[in-house]
Amino acid sequence: MALLSMRAQVDEEILQVRDDWYKATIGLNVTITALEGLAATFGTTAELLELTGDALVEAFPRSVGTSPDVTSAARAAVKFNMTGGYLSSVITAVTLSQSAEAIERSKEIVELHNELVIDRLDRSVELRGMLYDVEELLVNEGVTRLKMFAVREQLRGLLDEYRSTLQEGIRLIEERRHVNAQIAAETQSNRYHDVLFRSARHESIERYRALYDITERYCYLAAKAFDYETNFDPRDRASAQPLLGEIARTRLLGQIADTLPVAGPGLAGLMAKLWDNFRAVEGRLGFNNFQIDTTEFSYRAEKSQVTTGPAWRAVLQEARRADLWEVPEFRRFCRPFAARGEPQPGIVLTFPTQVIAGKNFFGNDLGGGHSAYDPTVFATKIRAVGIRFDGYPIETLARTPYVYLIPAGLDYMTIPDSPTLETRAWNVVDQAIPVPHATSPQDLARVGWTATLDSLTGTWGEIRRFSSFRAGVDAATEMPLNATHFIGRSIWNDNWVLIIPGQTLHADPETGIAEFIENVTDIRFNFETYGYSGN
Repeated sequence: MALLSMRAQVDEEILQVRDDWYKATIGLNVTITALEGLAATFGTTAELLELTGDALVEAFPRSVGTSPDVTSAARAAVKFNMTGGYLSSVITAVTLSQSAEAIERSKEIVELHNELVIDRLDRSVELRGMLYDVEELLVNEGVTRLKMFAVREQLRGLLDEYRSTLQEGIRLIEERRHVNAQIAAETQSNRYHDVLFRSARHESIERYRALYDITERYCYLAAKAFDYETNFDPRDRASAQPLLGEIARTRLLGQIADTLPVAGPGLAGLMAKLWDNFRAVEGRLGFNNFQIDTTEFSYRAEKSQVTTGPAWRAVLQEARRADLWEVPEFRRFCRPFAARGEPQPGIVLTFPTQVIAGKNFFGNDLGGGHSAYDPTVFATKIRAVGIRFDGYPIETLARTPYVYLIPAGLDYMTIPDSPTLETRAWNVVDQAIPVPHATSPQDLARVGWTATLDSLTGTWGEIRRFSSFRAGVDAATEMPLNATHFIGRSIWNDNWVLIIPGQTLHADPETGIAEFIENVTDIRFNFETYGYSGN
């Protein structure tokens, strides 16, 4: 309260100083204004006196008649008097101006003095406040000293606790070091045992996985063969498409009883389901009641649709190739008849086949003398093939010409229960499938035994190349059906390739091809097939 009362008193004194300062400033400003006015008046008076004196001097004549300047004394007297008044007014004006400037400077001194007084009053309040703070601290010094003693004792207790805890921590660290040494020794021993166990187990697991992968691949091929043979719509419940995904996802072998798979989880269960599906659709699709057919086709009349003579020879000439090694189908699918080195000329004919109502075997409009297969049969498969050359000149060419016939395109079959006769296309590649050997426990225990090398008779994915077969040359005899490696393939294929090597016609391939083009009047195909009705 004393400090607040002092603060109020000092503020009152500051207000009084500022009020006095304000009143003094007003008085000084009035005085300065009066002095400046008087200085201006006296300055104006001096100017008027100077002008009046000049005027009076000019009023006296400088000559009267022939007399000299008789008024010079009078002019001098007037000029002197006027000059005295002028000087007196100028001096008075300057004195008044200097007095005004002096008073203006005194205002600044007064202002500095008042600010100094106000600052001194403010400092006195601050000093008084500081004195009050010191007095308060001196009053509470005893209480503060007691608090410091209490805090010091508390700090000593905490220090004792810290030292005790530190000793306990050091003891625990030593115990942990001993325990870690014991655990490290036990862990190292366990790791040695674990490495030996894992090594033996890893080898067994790797062998099991290798055998399982082989089994899974065979199961996948079986499901794919089922899908090809039945040709169901992938959305059909009897389709093998869902089984293909399950075979890839499952990691169980399943149960087998008496060498037969048992229904349940794993690959064995999926194979049992596939077998049950096959037995269910076998009779309905006609697998046990197929239709056998043998049909002959003319390439010239039904495919090229030209007559014998120049037009037919033009067809053969267009199919002539300078080197069969440049034909992709020959390089990929055919077993070569001679080592690669020199060019091997020949004739290469490509054509599609179809099983569509109103179209002949080669996809042209069905006409007189043409042949076609029954489109009501959902799948017409090849059993054997034969080829004959009409007009073949036995006198100039070999009696045993050999040819290649390759189904290089996509196989097509009709979906069995499709009312709109929808088809599915299949890219069939004749690949070698290794036959697995029976694996005994002794084989598994043998060091270095590898499933993919020691349990199979060959390698996966190797394409089986087509060998050439003999073509008939005598129209009087029945056309042979001597090519059976097409069995199971659909008669409907979008790219058949017939290759006639010149080397099998004559020692000089070019001569053989020329004689063949000049004399052969037709190329006839004879297919023995079996078909499934799908009902």
